[in-house]
Amino acid sequence: MKKTHITNIVFIIVFFTSCSVTIPTQSNLSEQTLLLAKNRDIKADYTLISRIPDGDIQFIEILKNGNRISRKGYKYANETAFKSMWVSYFSNKFNDYSKASMKIEVVLMNLNLYQYNLTSVARAALFGNVQMNNEAVSELYVKIEFSGNSFEKNITTKVSEYNESQTNTVNGVVYSYNTFNPTHQKARLLENCLNRSIIQFENFIKSVESKTE
Repeated sequence: MKKTHITNIVFIIVFFTSCSVTIPTQSNLSEQTLLLAKNRDIKADYTLISRIPDGDIQFIEILKNGNRISRKGYKYANETAFKSMWVSYFSNKFNDYSKASMKIEVVLMNLNLYQYNLTSVARAALFGNVQMNNEAVSELYVKIEFSGNSFEKNITTKVSEYNESQTNTVNGVVYSYNTFNPTHQKARLLENCLNRSIIQFENFIKSVESKTE
C-alpha cells in the first residue's frame, strides 16, 4: 500500500510538470502603489524594454535538501504585464503636458518564480502533504536623466506567499488539493511583484529629486 501511494505521488508530479500551464495575466496597479506613488508635474519621457518576451517563465522548485529542479511548461505574458503596469503608472502619476521633463528608461531583466519546499520528499511521499513558500522575483535596470544629471540603479524585488498541498488516495483514486489555487497564486505573486518594483522605483526617483533640487 505504501508503494502504491508513493507511485501515485510520483505520477502526479510527472503528469502536472509535463503539461503546459498558462498563468493568467494580472497587471493592475494596487491601491498601495497608487497611494505611495507621488503625483508629479513632470512629463515622463520613458522607454520600456523587456528582455523577457511573452511565453515561457522560469519556475524553479527548491527541495528541502537544497536540490533545485527547473519546472518546464509554465507560460506567462511577461512583457505585456510589465509594460501594461508601467504605462499605467506613468499615465497616472506624471503630467504629459508639463514643460519640465524627465527621461526614464526601465528594463525588465528577469522575472522568475520559485517554490521553496518546507517538507522533505520522504515525508511528502509518506503523508501526501507538502508545505511550501512560493516566490516571484523581478530584476530591473533603471536609468533617469534629469536636470542635466544621470542616475542608474538595479532593482531586485521579491514577493512570497505560503501554500500547502495534500494528496490522498481513496479506493485507488488519487485526490489532490491546495490551500490556494497554485496557478492563481502565481498570477497574484507576479502582479504584486511588479507593483512592488514600482514602489521601489518611487523610492529611487525621490532620491534623484532630492539630489537635483
